[in-house]
Amino acid sequence: MKTFIMRTSSLSSVSDVLLSFGPNRKVIIPFYGIIKLEKMAETLDDKGKKAIKVLEYLKTFNQYDLMSEKGVKQSDGSILFVIKKDRYQNIQVDISDITPYDKQCLQIAIGLKEAGNDVVIISNSISFGMIATDLGIQTRPFRDELFPNLKDQYTGRIECQTRSLEEFFEKGKMSIKDIINFKEIHWTTNMFLIIKSLNGASTLGRFDGKKIVKLDYQKFYPSRIVPKNSGQQMLVEALMQPPEIAPLVIVKGPAGTGKTFLSLAAALQQTIEKDNIYSRILIGAPIHADELGYMPGDIVDKADPYILGFKNNLIMLLNDEKTLNSKGPQNFTTGEDLMERGQLTIQPVETLRGASISNTIYIIDEAQNISLKTIKTIITRAGKGCKIVLLGDPSQVDVVGLDERHNGITYASEIWKDHPLAWQINFKEEESVRSPLAKAATILMR
Repeated sequence: MKTFIMRTSSLSSVSDVLLSFGPNRKVIIPFYGIIKLEKMAETLDDKGKKAIKVLEYLKTFNQYDLMSEKGVKQSDGSILFVIKKDRYQNIQVDISDITPYDKQCLQIAIGLKEAGNDVVIISNSISFGMIATDLGIQTRPFRDELFPNLKDQYTGRIECQTRSLEEFFEKGKMSIKDIINFKEIHWTTNMFLIIKSLNGASTLGRFDGKKIVKLDYQKFYPSRIVPKNSGQQMLVEALMQPPEIAPLVIVKGPAGTGKTFLSLAAALQQTIEKDNIYSRILIGAPIHADELGYMPGDIVDKADPYILGFKNNLIMLLNDEKTLNSKGPQNFTTGEDLMERGQLTIQPVETLRGASISNTIYIIDEAQNISLKTIKTIITRAGKGCKIVLLGDPSQVDVVGLDERHNGITYASEIWKDHPLAWQINFKEEESVRSPLAKAATILMR
């Protein structure tokens, strides 16, 4: 479990700082940090006000529980602890000219690391960071783990280097220790890797939580669509995995990277085959439900402007004889036949509340325009045999009250990173498959 040790400067950096880490995280405050907060609270500046707020927040918990080995659970799902001054005091830190507070932070970090915890000290001090690094302890400035800035958001992929890929090609797996500078990488479950060897060879892999493994669907073409780049190959891998292995797929990236097209291609491949995995495709997009009543027609007609991208991609896929496997029905000209058979359903995400989705691949576009509450509702509706695919671009938020940090797809991405049931891919701008003009416009016309 990721463990964050909070130094005083970070505790007073932003409001509600202790609620910035999310579930499956430990947040630790050294006892000496409480003393420093109390002194800081005596001032009348902005940091003093934030220190008072932190202290008042700590008073809302049972103090015995707060200092126990179990800690207290916070509303964001993290576990909060205050480490007493005598715990870990026997750990030797033979460094002169450091304060008792610095020493306690290092002793706690070393003790927790020796117990198998993945420890990070949140500190803005460069000198302290250098001391901690010498002791093998990771430090970094405060960063909101739930709502990071766009450049710090989870991507689900890295590029790395190894000395040779021969054994990986032969056995289909390798240890993370075979990666050059593997200790500098933050390894997360289901993270994709572009692995390059010193002799120029390269391949794709995935970290399964213990080791690096080859992709299962690297030579598989859903609906006979051939992936055009590494990002698309990673997406195919996530989409084609069975729902019990990869029930949640989160895909971020700019328009034109093939997110919707590939998702529909995989959905068709797995739905209209005779040995189908899913009984239907459910298509959703954020629609202002309160406006639907003013629009003519049934729910499909009302939703039409919001799912135009889906319809265009369906037309391209269903009109091309090469895209459908010979086992499946042929020559659809629109999605109407699929809808009549009950294999394709369109539903505004806002109307999903209370429903349970089973044996369905549910593709939601424009997920950056969905609220945090609604994205939670969507994921908690997943039933047996369901795969949920969230598509979106956090840099293109169009809803008042949401932004590139606070939106549904970013929230889901950060909450679910490192969870074995979630597979994530972030497309790069250079992976757009649109025209050179469209690519240039994406970069220049921000």
